[in-house]
Amino acid sequence: AVESFAGRGHADLVAEYTREIPVAVMHDLLGVPETERAPAADVLDMWYRAKFRQPRDEASLAELLDYVGELVAYKRT
Repeated sequence: AVESFAGRGHADLVAEYTREIPVAVMHDLLGVPETERAPAADVLDMWYRAKFRQPRDEASLAELLDYVGELVAYKRT
């Protein structure tokens, strides 16, 4: 992760680096397959924006719930 911004000489650590840790933890907790980790990270970002923005983005929250439902169905097979 550090390699992605080391050559620039500056970084916004919150935006570019610290995101990786909670996303990796959520992937592990939810059992997200390796092939789904990049799209799942986008979904987690969408959830964060939808949850904490006012007014809430109900469409994004609905998309997140759909994704989690698909993940649960995958884990059951």
